[in-house]
Amino acid sequence: MSRAATILMKSDCIKNWPKDERPRERLLAEGADRLTEAELLAIILRVGHGTFKEGVRGRNASDLALTLLKEFHGLRGLDRARL
Repeated sequence: MSRAATILMKSDCIKNWPKDERPRERLLAEGADRLTEAELLAIILRVGHGTFKEGVRGRNASDLALTLLKEFHGLRGLDRARL
């Protein structure tokens, strides 16, 4: 199973993931070349959707990054998107 698919399956907070699977920690340990576009975007996003609403189960930054990349057909589409 690909790392992106593994990340998509995880819906809990990234801080609850094993440290060696967290995007920011992997960036520091392995470098940007070893991360997927979704992992890099998750680092930029920092938080997911709905994570600030008490009692609302949101999506973590990795889930949100994967959704955005799929919706906009990759980083290039996301870069060209209008607000």
